[in-house]
Amino acid sequence: MNNNVNVQAMTARQFLMAATTLFGTKYMHKLYKVSKRCFYTWIADEKYVGGDSSIRANYIEKHEELLKELMTDPEGVEIARALTARHASLTGCDIVLKEVVTPDKETIEQECLDDYPALTRLHTAISEKKSSDLVEHLGRRVKQEIDETVVSYQSGEK
Repeated sequence: MNNNVNVQAMTARQFLMAATTLFGTKYMHKLYKVSKRCFYTWIADEKYVGGDSSIRANYIEKHEELLKELMTDPEGVEIARALTARHASLTGCDIVLKEVVTPDKETIEQECLDDYPALTRLHTAISEKKSSDLVEHLGRRVKQEIDETVVSYQSGEK
């Protein structure tokens, strides 16, 4: 069975409109706790809304702005990716970085040593019986570090 499905992204407005069509406006108003007018502004086509974009921004658009802001900070990148991984997990998916693995250390020895902190964090989380989501995220981080080490080794073989 092929699990590689090409999923097309939706805009925040398309997503909210589709969810509203599926569950109804009553459910959506109750979920988001906003007035009908506010909610309809969220899902309206932008050409019909006009005005200040911060007033029109719905929760999903604001969430996306936060993710973009997190991606501008090296520490924030981990947080943004962890939340994205959580969202993917809720839908039975997993995230994979688009970028090619690039070693972040100058030597293979440094790359090898760089594997240990990530592995230690994973083992600590397991021994402390942390959440399965956190352990899964930390496991992905270990895999990324090991991939960097392997690429560093392979580039040194030439």
